[in-house]
Amino acid sequence: MVGAHQRFRFDHGSRRFRDSFKILRDGHVYIRKPNGEFIGYQSPITVNFHPTKLLFDRYLIDMDSSYENLNNAGVVAHARVEGNFAHIVVLTLGSTFTENVSEDDLDALIAHYPDANGIILDLRVNSGGNENNALHLVSHLTTESRVYSYVRHRIPGEDRNAFTEFLSKVISVSQGTHFEGPVVALTGEATVSSAEAFALMIRALPNGILMGDVTRGSSGNPVIRELPDLGIQYSISTWMAFDADRQPLEDFGLYPDIWIAPENSYDEERDYVLERAIEWLKTGSGNTVGIPDRWAAQHQLILTAQSDADRDGFLDRDEYLAGTDPKDPLSQLHLTSIQPHPSGEGLEIRWQGVEGKRYRLRRSSNPTLSPLLETVVQDTIEGKAPETTFTDRGISATDLGSWFYQVEVVVDE
Repeated sequence: MVGAHQRFRFDHGSRRFRDSFKILRDGHVYIRKPNGEFIGYQSPITVNFHPTKLLFDRYLIDMDSSYENLNNAGVVAHARVEGNFAHIVVLTLGSTFTENVSEDDLDALIAHYPDANGIILDLRVNSGGNENNALHLVSHLTTESRVYSYVRHRIPGEDRNAFTEFLSKVISVSQGTHFEGPVVALTGEATVSSAEAFALMIRALPNGILMGDVTRGSSGNPVIRELPDLGIQYSISTWMAFDADRQPLEDFGLYPDIWIAPENSYDEERDYVLERAIEWLKTGSGNTVGIPDRWAAQHQLILTAQSDADRDGFLDRDEYLAGTDPKDPLSQLHLTSIQPHPSGEGLEIRWQGVEGKRYRLRRSSNPTLSPLLETVVQDTIEGKAPETTFTDRGISATDLGSWFYQVEVVVDE
């Protein structure tokens, strides 16, 4: 009777654990029941690679060649693709990698491509493992040490919000072969845990960028413990991870510098993420619109010269320059009011402002003139959020006629 009662309580607790895990949203936290069943959080993911077909061979620089399986371990595959780029697919950083790939093997891998015009590191199917394995590889891609991430360790005790200060994580420099050309890391929602740290390492390189989709946002550094009397194992996270700017990774993921929507990433014949990486390396440019790829990726924009994501009449390029939100039609640079100043001296002009931006205010009595607004009222006005105000004392509220104003962002050349 006691045993049956204990089993009933555990099964009842299982349901409560499942509900709690849905709120926690941490894939590293789970319970393993005596029968081997796992109770944990499984987030749905959308992959940005073909789930059943390998489409890489069509991009080989030599159709008589093939991808090499490093040490036949099934952890790293690599080949030269069109454009003379090395495509290195890192499938895992787990124990199979640790047991079968040495530091000398990684040195030989990089040395295999001394004349490559760039490296494409494919992390789209990598669910993590041992972060040190990534560090060993990336140490061949830099000639100086670099901070790539920060963590805050949980402090054991009753206070669940108790964490250490920020602790930096650093890429060291290998004593072996180095590659100093451009590096593109391909990421997606299946890029998890230590593979996300791998992506952070590439982002920290001056010659590295990320391309693809947002990573999972699940680091954790889990530890596994046991309740032997109940035959239960459980895993808990021990840290919170941050990028090199101390922005949180957990539950947010890592936005690529060049975002490609998952639904536009592949079809039955082509891998468009790999194609974009090849094209980017060939041209050295992610887009032709003049907007940083990282900003476009952060807002998940597919850029064209005329793209206007929120259809507010302001092109995405203009929203970038203005510092407004390209996905919010209410976030735009526009005048909000023109009123007589309370003192009676001049007109008070207000507009939606952004902190850190600088504005130029123009005035005209005739909007058909060319240039449209011939008088510069003030050349540099520091932006204030949510609204910036300037008083034009060159005009009196009693002056006859109509006055037209235009505000524009001052763009550094």
